[in-house]
Amino acid sequence: MNPTKIDYQDILSMARPVAGTSADCEHWTASSERWGSYQEKVFHHDHFQVREIIAGFKTECILSVRDADLAECVNIILPLSGSVSCSYLSLGLKFELGSKRHHQLYIPASAFEWRMSQKVRLFHLQVDRAYFISLLSHGESWSAALRGKLIRKEVVYRGEGVACPPMQHILHDLLHAQVSGYLKKMFIEAKVLSFIALHLNHMKDVPRAAQYTLKKNDKAILATIHRDLADRFKEEHSLRQLSKVYGLNECALKKGFKSLYGTTIFNYLSELKMDHARHLLLEEGKLIREVSREVGYKNPHHFSAAFKRKFGMNPVLLRQ
Repeated sequence: MNPTKIDYQDILSMARPVAGTSADCEHWTASSERWGSYQEKVFHHDHFQVREIIAGFKTECILSVRDADLAECVNIILPLSGSVSCSYLSLGLKFELGSKRHHQLYIPASAFEWRMSQKVRLFHLQVDRAYFISLLSHGESWSAALRGKLIRKEVVYRGEGVACPPMQHILHDLLHAQVSGYLKKMFIEAKVLSFIALHLNHMKDVPRAAQYTLKKNDKAILATIHRDLADRFKEEHSLRQLSKVYGLNECALKKGFKSLYGTTIFNYLSELKMDHARHLLLEEGKLIREVSREVGYKNPHHFSAAFKRKFGMNPVLLRQ
């Protein structure tokens, strides 16, 4: 099925505010019989914007966006679930990101396209170029080189990285801040700076050591497996079963998946289960023992331990 094409301005024209919207923290939603649902939460700061996008499209989607301020922003993009590719047609550039992968972009352009999977949850940090430059040092060569590129308004793309557990914990804190008013502004600024520091610490080491070499056909099969597991993460899976179903030997399956998505198949399934568990606890108000069974844990204590490893807190504390 061909992807649905949507203009972001059309989504904005349908936007309806959600309760709790304020001058510095917007939350709005839009929906259409043609393409599905889309919502954004945006925190506005003097020097950056923190944006969470949650979309449930009826098919894969191509979202056309025009942003006159794009050339004055550095963008850090990280899908929390689903996948996204960014295309800058005027420059002939295209970058792809899977779940828990992040990259840093500075593109002196004003229009781009996002190709999004049917279900996607996306973290987008947009930082003023001048402010980002002020965070960089002259004293280290990688930082000075990046600083020079941004000052000269040259394209910046350092490849992609895997969101490490500390980065994921920061994102969780950012998107579920338990403070309000001026304290919320202070809290988010501290978390954003911590996130940028971890992000830069990773990106300064790119290019990294050579990874497993993927065949073109294997990459397409692995992408199918990645999508299918996102829909069937509650089921039991084994490497032998996946190898047989998709016609890929176990070595190529293990090494290829980790090379392409930066995690093992079973860590990926665990991430999907924990994200779903958090949704069930927060949004649907289910009991821990119910959630534990639904995501495949027979023992609620084992579920609680896995949840704490992922989010840094026991699930019983989540709603307090």
